[in-house]
Amino acid sequence: MTPTCQLGDIASVVMGQAPPGSDCNKEGRGEPFVKAGEFSADKPIVREWTTNPLKRAKNGDVLVCVVGATAGKVNLAIDCAIGRSVAAVRPLPQRLDTNYLHHFLRTKTMVLRHGSQGLAQGVITREMLLSLNIPLPPLEEQRRIAAILDKANNIHALAAGKAKSSAAALYRSLLTQELDQPEVEWVQLGDVLEIARGGSPRPIQAYLTDDPDGINWIMIGDAGVGEKYIANTAKKIRAEGLSKTGVVKEGDLLLSNSMSFGRPYIMKTNGAIHDGWIVLRDAHAMCSSDYLYHVLGSPMCYAQFARAAAGATVKNLNTSIVSSIEIPLPPLESQVEIAARLDAVELHVGRKFALFAQVSEQLKSSLTGSLMQVAV
Repeated sequence: MTPTCQLGDIASVVMGQAPPGSDCNKEGRGEPFVKAGEFSADKPIVREWTTNPLKRAKNGDVLVCVVGATAGKVNLAIDCAIGRSVAAVRPLPQRLDTNYLHHFLRTKTMVLRHGSQGLAQGVITREMLLSLNIPLPPLEEQRRIAAILDKANNIHALAAGKAKSSAAALYRSLLTQELDQPEVEWVQLGDVLEIARGGSPRPIQAYLTDDPDGINWIMIGDAGVGEKYIANTAKKIRAEGLSKTGVVKEGDLLLSNSMSFGRPYIMKTNGAIHDGWIVLRDAHAMCSSDYLYHVLGSPMCYAQFARAAAGATVKNLNTSIVSSIEIPLPPLESQVEIAARLDAVELHVGRKFALFAQVSEQLKSSLTGSLMQVAV
C-alpha cells in the first residue's frame, strides 16, 4: 500500500485576492488575472489583466476554484494573478510532482465541494486543502502514474471529440434534409422579423440592483454551453436603465454578435440585453421560435454570417447583417412539425453522447483510483 501524508506536509496554498476593479482591464496590458469562471480543460483562459496584482500563482502550481458553483474545479496554473475565488496549491518540487498533484486534486473535486457546503458562501478553505490525505509514492512513480493518466485523458478527449463530431454530423445531415425542400420559399430575416441590437447603460455598476423586482440583465454568461433556452440571469438592473438598452420578451430569439458568434437562444424570461446580443422578434406570428432556433443554428446560416462578417479583425454581427440573412420559411404548421422532429433528433443524439461521456468518465476515474490506491 502506498504511504500517505497530509497535503500540507508537501505543499503550500496561496489564497487569491482580487485587486481593485480600477486596476483591471480586458485589453491585454499588465499581468494575467484568473478568476474561477476562466477555467478551460488544461490551462485557464485569461480575459482580464491587472496592473496591481495582490496574489500570484506560478507555473507549476495547481489552481483550485474555491467559491460558488465551480468550487472544487481544478486546473494547471500559469504565471498569473489570482482572484479571491481561486487558490494556488504549490507543491514542494523535491517531494511532489505537479502533474501527479493535478490528477489527485481532480479526484477530490466533489469531496471539496461537499465539504464547503454549510460554510459561509460555500467556500473551500486553505485548511480543507492542506488537510487532504494524499498517497505519496516516490517522485519517479508519481511521474509514471501522471504520465499514464495523461495518456488516458488524451484518449478520453479524442474519443469524446470523435463521438461529439459524429453526433453533430448526424444532426446536421438531418437538419439539411429537413430544410432543403425545393418548394419552400426563401425569405430575408428582416422581412419577417423585427431585429434590434442591445445596449448597455454606463457605468453598468450604477444600474445593477439586488432588488428581486429588478429587470433581468441578460449577459453572455447566462447562456449555458449547448443550451437552447435562457431562463435565468445572474444580475438585475434598475428600471431607469431600460431607456439605454434593449428589452426582450419570452419567446424572442437572441443571437450572440461576438464571442460564441451567431449562436441562437430562445428566451424563457423577460429582461434587457447589452450590446453583445441581437434580438429577433416575430411580431407578425409568421414563425415558430423552435424552428428559427434550428435554422439560425444551421451550417447554412452560419456560413452566411461568416461571409458577411469576413475581413473584420473580430467577427461581429450587426442588425444589417442579420436582416440580410436568407432562410427557408415553410408555412407555420410545417415549421412546427419540422422543429418537433429536429428537437427529437437533437435530444436523442444528446442522450447518446451524455451516456458515452458518463461511461468514459467512470472508466477514467476508476483508473485514477487504482493507480493512486485511494478511493475516488
